Amino acid sequence: MTKRAREGMDIPVMTSFDGIVERAFSLDRPLHVMSTAPDSSVLLSAEIEAEAARRSHPLSIAHSAVDGALDALVGGDPARHDELVLEAVRAIDDGTAILFAQFSMERILPGSA
Repeated sequence: MTKRAREGMDIPVMTSFDGIVERAFSLDRPLHVMSTAPDSSVLLSAEIEAEAARRSHPLSIAHSAVDGALDALVGGDPARHDELVLEAVRAIDDGTAILFAQFSMERILPGSA
């Protein structure tokens, strides 16, 4: 939808994914897109893969959703959300860059709370 909105516009139209997609190409390592909403990791991975094809830029990418994290956050248990996200992050191979598909996930990063 955003791509269609960009057509014919005289001003930039950005999405929350644009910065993540651009940053992903500067990392030069395997990527793992992680989300708390199942569709978000799929959508962001597809955006990155499409941009990689457009740029003829090879990359290794995987994606996953953190089961129960969004329900915990919406249900008023942010500590449980954070615990589930941390567990998921720890399960990813060292050397893999993790891309969070939701802003709420950055709560686990030092200094962000």
